Amino acid sequence: MSAHLVTTPARRGHCPDCGLPVLAGIAEGLTAAVDPAPLDLHDALIARLAGRMTYDCVRTDGHSELVARDSPGRVAHRRWPVYAEHPHPAARHRVSDPGDDLDPTAKYRAAARARRRKS
Repeated sequence: MSAHLVTTPARRGHCPDCGLPVLAGIAEGLTAAVDPAPLDLHDALIARLAGRMTYDCVRTDGHSELVARDSPGRVAHRRWPVYAEHPHPAARHRVSDPGDDLDPTAKYRAAARARRRKS
């Protein structure tokens, strides 16, 4: 038996219950699915107070992994983008493209640039 719990790269997918996009992967041995919008400090605190887990999206070895922010006191410490647990059961989530490595902010930065150009 390995001394480490399995963690897999976070991948884009869709929730089978509501159809909304999620980021899904195995985080320290547990299936995790998060809403794809990074949280600011205020939203991270609200998510924790509502009982939702929050995750850092850590960039390592050319891919991103979800890492549980397991201490409520870590809400203010923000080295990586922070994401909130998706409200539907994570165990049901599947990723749409297993080869789709995730840069969690690239898609949103590109969309923001496109909106600014249209303005």
